[in-house]
Amino acid sequence: MSTHQTPSQKESETEALALKALQRGELGRAHELCDGMLADKPDSPVGLRILGLVNMLERRYEAAIDAFMRSAESFPELGTFINLATCQTKIGDLERALHSSQAAVAMAPGSVPARLGLARTLQGMRRLEEALAEVEEVARLSPGNPAVAMRRGAIHAHLGHYDAAEQDFALAAASNDTPQCRAVRLSQAFYNTLGAATGDRVPERAQLMNMGSSEGARYVVYVGCTAEYFCKYGVTFVNSYAANSAVGNLLHLHIVDPHERFGNALSNIARRLPTLNLVVTTERAPIDATTDPGNAKSYYACARFIQLADLLAHYGRPILSFDVDAVVEAPLDRLVDHIGSHDLGLVLREPIDSPWWDIIAYIVGVRPTPAALEYLRRVRKYILHFLDRRQMPWALDQLSFYCVLKMMERFDTAPAVAWFPRELQAVTWQIGQAYDYKLSDARVRRYS
Repeated sequence: MSTHQTPSQKESETEALALKALQRGELGRAHELCDGMLADKPDSPVGLRILGLVNMLERRYEAAIDAFMRSAESFPELGTFINLATCQTKIGDLERALHSSQAAVAMAPGSVPARLGLARTLQGMRRLEEALAEVEEVARLSPGNPAVAMRRGAIHAHLGHYDAAEQDFALAAASNDTPQCRAVRLSQAFYNTLGAATGDRVPERAQLMNMGSSEGARYVVYVGCTAEYFCKYGVTFVNSYAANSAVGNLLHLHIVDPHERFGNALSNIARRLPTLNLVVTTERAPIDATTDPGNAKSYYACARFIQLADLLAHYGRPILSFDVDAVVEAPLDRLVDHIGSHDLGLVLREPIDSPWWDIIAYIVGVRPTPAALEYLRRVRKYILHFLDRRQMPWALDQLSFYCVLKMMERFDTAPAVAWFPRELQAVTWQIGQAYDYKLSDARVRRYS
């Protein structure tokens, strides 16, 4: 490392302004402030640290890593190493993340964030017993800390200690920092509730357009989203699908809360792609987004999975379900081929992290088997349980996939899962709602 640089008073004052801007969510303002610092002093460790934070919040992790590393060369500050480890873990560079985490702990052995970061990195590396030992040490440093309980719960879940995991998540639920903890259910009692023969209050599907049929289709491509989301991403998805994977298949769009702009977008699609084998259904969400925006946002993400079991039974053929914020870049047949005789095709996040992040729901494949149908019906009941209570945290869809699968493995006959490897996931390119800068990418513009 180069000579330690002490920040000037001007740098410290500008950093304080930038941090306040970040707290208010004003990323552009924070970027302006760090650009000013770097224009005056290109190697300013404070400017580079702020640049790293901005990039990290925008999920540009590679750029954040570069900025944090350059900052640490002249000003090795604890928070920089913690953030560096977080970003390295996000991109799966776990060996370097371990080095950064260990550097942070060496700088401040009593730092709870540093030691939690180390535990998270060890967990991602699947060194679970070491991760658990580290988090137990943090628990002694900070008794009753909900962040510690959450991380310990996640590690217990990966170790298969599900009762202990649920207890930890219950402790963590006392904090609002991670609302998903309140929705973790892994017990047999809850599983039995999901199997009870009660009618599910599934929002009714209304057919809006029918330009084709599943007759003769090898599989169905199913996309569910709000009308607003479709207007932002849907044209790109449909155009890329039509160009690369439409032959011999059916596209089913399920739209929540349709409005006039969606109607216009759909009319334009029908006019430009008159031979597209397409079915469009709609529903009205049971939650008012103006009075309950948090639960509404989560419901919108879950809506396609609430309907999926019924659609699988209706079509009687494999279904590939996608987030609409994606570009289809190759035939999707390879995903169906990979599922083969399995019941489900799912994406496992690497590195592993927690029950609500481990199964990524942007690609889900299902075959019309009894095991898949039972799994999807219990996933639906899991979601509806929290919908009825208006306690729907973000990522409830992914959490339900994880918890139902673990409960079926413990208490029932679980569906056989084919995990999609990274090279197969590349048949689509995910834009993601948090990555608006990707909308200017050539892969999006090509189909917009």
